[in-house]
Amino acid sequence: LLSALTVTAEPAPSMIVRISKGDDAKSIALQLANLQKYRTQIAVQDLAGKLWYSEYVEREDGFAQKLDLSALPDGAYICFVKNRAGEYTRSFSLRGTALVFFENGSKCNSGAAVFVHTGKERPAMARIAAVSDAIRLQLNNLMKSDVLIQLHVPGVGVAFQEQVSGENGYAKMIRLGGMDTGNYLLYLKIGNTMLMQHLELTKEGVQMGALEHLDQASQDGADDMAGTK
Repeated sequence: LLSALTVTAEPAPSMIVRISKGDDAKSIALQLANLQKYRTQIAVQDLAGKLWYSEYVEREDGFAQKLDLSALPDGAYICFVKNRAGEYTRSFSLRGTALVFFENGSKCNSGAAVFVHTGKERPAMARIAAVSDAIRLQLNNLMKSDVLIQLHVPGVGVAFQEQVSGENGYAKMIRLGGMDTGNYLLYLKIGNTMLMQHLELTKEGVQMGALEHLDQASQDGADDMAGTK
């Protein structure tokens, strides 16, 4: 689908964040450094906008904690860390006994088309590009796969949502003009695969960030391994 890169976080020059799998099957190990004693929020939010965990760290330079997520229902989530120095978000999915992070295909999406394995005979194609203060989304060869499109504001919720079914192609300009500057996430679920496009809205317009993906088949394999002793 996309070439996988190991994700290590440097959301801003002054803040260092590492979010990785914990020792337990459905846990996250969190390590923060160079916080400069800024008030820092750590949170886990689902794709309906519900915060399942939120904590503020104050007057600390570093912080480490394990988050036990065993009580959370199956689904996709984001874990985000933010303070005045920057913001970092990592996407993951819970299913059965497994926690699987989305894989990072590139640090900055160039807008080129990517293949998306949907479980159909041929992969679909997705193209996400920035055009001024808007996101241009183009989907081809869907072969009538169900599609869910959401625009997320970390810590706030869903700013835009649309469902598509029974179509072979789809195109949309998602306009962010008039919205607050800051970080956003564009989430796509196409058949068996989930995509998460990181982006930032600045005064100059939309700036594209990393494009993550998770194939449901890979999580099924992780779930099998997590249940094996």
